[in-house]
Amino acid sequence: MKRPSEIFWVCWFTYFTAYLCRSNFSIALPEMIEEGVVDYVQAAMIGSVFYWVYAFGQLINGRLGDKLDSSKMVGAGLTLSAVLNLVTGSVREYFQILGAWSVNAFALSMLWGPIMRVLSHVTPQEARGRTASKISTSMIAGYIASWGGIGWLLRFSSWRLAFWLPSAAVVPALTLVKRLRTVSKPLEVSHTHVKDEIRVVFKDLRFHLLIGLTVFQGILRNALMLWIPVLLRDVYSASPNLIASSSVLIQLIAFVGISTVGILEKKANLRDSSQLIVFFLLSTISLVGLSVEKGGNLLIGGGLLGVSLATMYGANTVLLGSVPLSFGNKGMASTVAGALDFVSYAAGGTAIIALSPIIEEAGWHAIELIWGVIALMGTVTALFLNLSRNV
Repeated sequence: MKRPSEIFWVCWFTYFTAYLCRSNFSIALPEMIEEGVVDYVQAAMIGSVFYWVYAFGQLINGRLGDKLDSSKMVGAGLTLSAVLNLVTGSVREYFQILGAWSVNAFALSMLWGPIMRVLSHVTPQEARGRTASKISTSMIAGYIASWGGIGWLLRFSSWRLAFWLPSAAVVPALTLVKRLRTVSKPLEVSHTHVKDEIRVVFKDLRFHLLIGLTVFQGILRNALMLWIPVLLRDVYSASPNLIASSSVLIQLIAFVGISTVGILEKKANLRDSSQLIVFFLLSTISLVGLSVEKGGNLLIGGGLLGVSLATMYGANTVLLGSVPLSFGNKGMASTVAGALDFVSYAAGGTAIIALSPIIEEAGWHAIELIWGVIALMGTVTALFLNLSRNV
């Protein structure tokens, strides 16, 4: 077996590449709207359908991830995503973009569950929070490379470049995925045992509370990831160059949120539920503050957006990373990861399409206030989870 550190970094780079192949849509979106390729509702529809397809893909592929060879699943997903990014950047009609981006969502759903299972094989229980924190930084790095690097290049080229470039990054990732084969075979676990474990877990009140928190986190994080570049343009009149640089700074602030999970676990010895209280409470304060700020200062607004995103990345790391890793020894890491990812993206996809008309009718500040209320609901749910003495 290869060293755990080597396995981790292969998984990290693989998921970093996957995020290049999905975060590019957001940075291309302002130019797509500007050129009339899509309008706000159509953009919301693409984002919503992407999240829904990704959600159902996670439900299917999460279960398959505990049964099949992880390296083959990840390789197939990356290859298909590269092809679909090329297609998305080449077609011209709204429905063609919608179709290609939707299939890309299913391709990308083939990665997280299998990667969680691979990591669960080489991660001690006491280090699961730190491992979840570290692997989640690949998402931030993907957004920084996409929103910063590709966003900067869009000043000189068409938005289509945002979809073509990530396809090329898949090639080196595919060569590394082969190195996971020694730890990508499924554990020898009785299917009857797994079914019994799933039945017990899904009947547990604490798991229902986790699902509720995953819903709130999914609504907030996915909405922020889709709309931040457009919000910066509309509310703060930011130029493409300023959108790219501001988006990178916001992602760097979000990096702190992910890093906090490992620190709170190791230094403060906080349980998952206690960390979730901190994240949702800070998110409530920052989102309500964002609505009150009313677009007067980009520095303040960008900082509040960064804190909002950081806290939801922190919650995402606990809910979709640390929690699934704890089920690795039961042969259920991929299954639980897929189930919670399904909930997260289904909630995000539904909320995006449901709330998008409010953007045009009432403006961004109304949306920000609604997001703040959702974060408050998450805070209350996390308090109940903590009282239930969750791990």
